[in-house]
Amino acid sequence: PRASAAARRRRARVVALAAAAAAVVLALGWAVLRGPLRRQPALDLSTYAVFPFRHAAGVRNAWLDGDGCARKLQDAMSRWSDVRVVDGMRVSDLWARKEPHTVPEALDAARSLSAGRLAWGEVFPAGDSLEIRAVAYEVTKPTQPTRQFVIRVGPSTASLDSGFMALADSILLGGNRDRDHAETATKSLRAWEQYDAGRSALDHFDLRGAEQRFRDAIAIDDAYPQPHLWLARTLSWGGDAKPTEWRSDAAHALALARVLTPRDSMHAVALLHLADGRMREACASYRSLLATDSLDFAAWFGLGDCNARDTIVVRDARSPSGYSFRGSYYTAVLAYRRALALVPSYHRAERGAAFQRLSRRVLFTEENITRRGAALLPDTTAFTAFPSFAADTLAFVPLPYRLNALPTPPATERDAVRWSADTYRQLMEDWVKAFPSSADAQGGYSAALETSSAVSGSSAPIGDALAAARRAVTLSATDSARARRTAAVVRLLLKMDSLPVARALIDSSLRRWPTPDPHQAGYLATMAVLTGRAHLGATLAARAAADSEHVPFVTLTGRRGVYPLPVTASALELRIYASLGGPRDSIRAAFMRTSRQIDTWIPPAGRADARQALFRNAMALAYDPFMGRAAPTVRAGPDQLFTMREALAKGDTAATRAASKALALSAARFLPGTMGTDRLYHHATVLLALGDTTAAVAQLDATLAALPRVRTILTEVPPQAGAVGRAMLLRAQLAWRTGDRPTAERWTRAAYVLWSDADPELRAPIDTLRLQLGLAS
Repeated sequence: PRASAAARRRRARVVALAAAAAAVVLALGWAVLRGPLRRQPALDLSTYAVFPFRHAAGVRNAWLDGDGCARKLQDAMSRWSDVRVVDGMRVSDLWARKEPHTVPEALDAARSLSAGRLAWGEVFPAGDSLEIRAVAYEVTKPTQPTRQFVIRVGPSTASLDSGFMALADSILLGGNRDRDHAETATKSLRAWEQYDAGRSALDHFDLRGAEQRFRDAIAIDDAYPQPHLWLARTLSWGGDAKPTEWRSDAAHALALARVLTPRDSMHAVALLHLADGRMREACASYRSLLATDSLDFAAWFGLGDCNARDTIVVRDARSPSGYSFRGSYYTAVLAYRRALALVPSYHRAERGAAFQRLSRRVLFTEENITRRGAALLPDTTAFTAFPSFAADTLAFVPLPYRLNALPTPPATERDAVRWSADTYRQLMEDWVKAFPSSADAQGGYSAALETSSAVSGSSAPIGDALAAARRAVTLSATDSARARRTAAVVRLLLKMDSLPVARALIDSSLRRWPTPDPHQAGYLATMAVLTGRAHLGATLAARAAADSEHVPFVTLTGRRGVYPLPVTASALELRIYASLGGPRDSIRAAFMRTSRQIDTWIPPAGRADARQALFRNAMALAYDPFMGRAAPTVRAGPDQLFTMREALAKGDTAATRAASKALALSAARFLPGTMGTDRLYHHATVLLALGDTTAAVAQLDATLAALPRVRTILTEVPPQAGAVGRAMLLRAQLAWRTGDRPTAERWTRAAYVLWSDADPELRAPIDTLRLQLGLAS
């Protein structure tokens, strides 16, 4: 009995488990069967369901009924290659089974057809014509506000075709059919959408965003001319692209000009002339455009470009040198100013960077800057010219370029610089008045006031420049912009002799951004150098290697060197240590590390050129005989400081004195502050090495006195920043040696403000002076 009872219990458990398993299987099967019944069909927002139109008040027309309206609209929408329309047979089937009568019913019907959008409407009689009213719905958003599109058509085939094409385009494009009829030039809705987004980006002066959208449109439909034209135009307006970079797009637009407006075709011709270097023909095209519309911003801008970008030098018997530039910078300035007067918001493009590039191209706001040119091929003569000024006109007289013998600046160069600085200030005033809440406008206005102060020698504008620079920092939207503009505030504080405030701002900036992006890092590296922190500066400079703005290396032929990131980063570290003259072990280590990186990353054929570009400046700043032995192919070229350092190391005092005299004569031609602070400081050290202490003292006094007028690169270029504290320290040391205690105390205190937390090896001489003067506490 016990066994039979146990057996019955086991059988009961088996039956129960089997029943449970069966229940699970049934449940799973029901779920599997039920899933497809409940799952909603996937909706495609690029698919339209077009339903037969209703007739108002039941009125029907003999030549076009509701089904005919749907068919005409379906055909018109199908012209777009990436728009899908639900098969009319499927719609007819749905209509036959259950015709929807309300909007919710119609949306459910469209959803059942997997359509993400619905077009439906009504037909109204209007005399001998019909008024067609259509509404587009997004199926997933039934409560979203809708827009009604209306056309009127007659019984002719042409009227019907054009009317329904217009209706389809209005529905698909959202009514945006006013950009040069560009929608008629492509069959791709996606291409049109990208093009229209590019034009919208330009409306907000977002050149980078517009460029990308136009490229996206071209990638979708390469035979679409408008994106090609506007991409070429956008690249020209940005100011940093070479004309050859937009040649292909200008050529494409011109090849497809049959669907461009006549005026756009003329613009395409002018842009192609620019790209091919036919500047004279480009100017003629832009003048023709302006003859029929004097308010054409693009034509005025183009007229400025064809003059500013024309580097050709031609023979000219009327010129003092027998040569003249074919393009006129003066005309370019006037044309650009006219364009900016028509569209002041252009200043906002790329946060002001586009305008800055534009102004640097034609406005010479500092001395010792030349315009370069070349003869027409096959003549390969290169030319250079300083700006001059006569009869209220900016001019350039080109002379053949010789590497080791730059021409002497004309007597009116300073007048030309003043005119350019004044023009720049006026443009910035217009900008800041139009956009007082723009960080870029405030920053540009500050820079213009600073330039005006440097050129005029008046310190009056500096206070206003500082106030504008601080407003620019406050209004900045990104940390990169804040770091860049903070560097400008630091520089202005130095010019106002507010060293403690400048130092405090540097310290807070370095604490605020401990892991900066490459753009920030370049400015922070210079701040670190200004305060004598070589190791921190080197770390930041290496981080900045990924940002081309902070990569300064140029070959003797004037080419900008572009090298692998490890090479660039190591060379920038070397530059920081050389800018501060130490620590000596760090200079040597960085030099050898850069040399190894060159050997690792650069093919043998390019290594000599790379060493020339990467080592020349460091060897001029911190020459050591081991550098000459390690890199014997590096030559000084026209660099007088390098020449002096090398000759001095070799004991050739005659060559040192000759180069020293040449540098002194060169510096004497310019306004105070124009010659780099680093050049003047290092020249003073050479004078000391030659035993001319009096000349060295005079040089240092002039260097420090010129700080209020120093160039804007002071807080952008590490060698400039490094020379400030070193000049103060050396002047204090010389004053101590000659018993001039007031001067020694003055510059020791100033140097200590900047370098109180400098690297120990660099700070040691200041600590010694403070002990000698009894300033240590």
